[in-house]
Amino acid sequence: MKNTEEDIKQKIIMPFLKTLGFEDDELQFEQSFSLKLGRYTVRVDTSKQIETASPRLDILVKRQGHNLFVVEAKTDENALTDEDRDQAISYARLVHPMAHLAVVTNGKEFKIYKVGDKSEIDKNKTKMLGYKIDQEMEVIYGEALEYFIGYSEENVQVFCNAQVDEGMKTLLGSRENRDRKFIPELFVPSRKLDKNVEDFLASVKPVFALIGESGSGKTCAMCGSARAKIKNSPVLFYRAINLTEGITKSIANDFNWTFSSYFDDIALFKRLNKLFNSKKIIIFIDGVDEWQQQNKVELLGDFAVKCRNGNFKLIISCKSGQWDKYLNRAGTPTSLSEELFLTDEKMKGYLVESFDEEEFHELIMKYRAFYDFNGLFESSVLDECRRSPFLLRVFFEVAQKTKCTNLTFGVIDFYHEYFKAVIERIPEDKDKALHTT
Repeated sequence: MKNTEEDIKQKIIMPFLKTLGFEDDELQFEQSFSLKLGRYTVRVDTSKQIETASPRLDILVKRQGHNLFVVEAKTDENALTDEDRDQAISYARLVHPMAHLAVVTNGKEFKIYKVGDKSEIDKNKTKMLGYKIDQEMEVIYGEALEYFIGYSEENVQVFCNAQVDEGMKTLLGSRENRDRKFIPELFVPSRKLDKNVEDFLASVKPVFALIGESGSGKTCAMCGSARAKIKNSPVLFYRAINLTEGITKSIANDFNWTFSSYFDDIALFKRLNKLFNSKKIIIFIDGVDEWQQQNKVELLGDFAVKCRNGNFKLIISCKSGQWDKYLNRAGTPTSLSEELFLTDEKMKGYLVESFDEEEFHELIMKYRAFYDFNGLFESSVLDECRRSPFLLRVFFEVAQKTKCTNLTFGVIDFYHEYFKAVIERIPEDKDKALHTT
């Protein structure tokens, strides 16, 4: 059955433009537009004037007063021609201000041209901020391009890479910024933890919990694991304290700021689940014990239940002293507790352990190189640092600042540095803590 130009416009083009987020008042049809004639701009409002001035244009797409592009619809019985191209480009050049792109479609094939030089845009090469243009309609150039970033597997992966960097921004340190929690050059992964995470990803359980005391390295393990997993899987990383609108809405807001189509949280998760039907989408939430939401246990439990029937995996971290609140309420297991992966020890939560000898030796070597320190350690210092990587950082900071060559618990500067570091880790009411100590 042959589809007319009007059929193509109403059945294919209009629904597509709506999914990209364009409103009715941003889609201007052939019955009214402005033409640039020499130094004068003429408003064309009637069918008779349109026929006199030039053939009609189908759809002029606008945003914030700017003409973005012209869409010219053709019947689906013929292939697109150079004549169709020239016609669409002539319309785009006539409107005022001139539209920078011209799109021609017969419903089966789309071609996009730069109005300035009539060149066709290569859909395989054209990108915006690293994202490919939507593959259903590779439309846009210049300022219009940002409105056509679509949900493809490649684009979502690009987005995830950027989101993980953003999520870790306040945690990620370097040689020039050593007061942050996670410095990649000082990170050594735990083989046992990695094995448990891999077993979890292969399991049917939706939630993995990393539990440990303050200073045991939970945040570093979360950051290191997220950076490793994102090489092969879509990953999102959040600090719990930043989830001010809950989990699903915060994630949906992040996606909607980047992608052209607008989805509420439910529609977004369904779209992602369909897109990555052969990969796990891994969501890291660090420090759930610091989350200010009153009903955080219920929110996590509800999200875990939703993840169970999808392709999502949730990895969280929590201080060991707070963990029981997430497992039981008034003697009854929580929804979160029921969805937790059991570790090798059949525990609901992986308790951070000390590094084994090989891992700890690698860690010490990295610290020596990073801080340029080759002095000696008292054995009791090494034993304590192996249990608490936080202390290891403090000792090396002291060694570098004081030029000390033999680190023992008798080095008075260690206690000053340790006190300072502990106070900085208190999230609120530092003045009260200072007076208490």
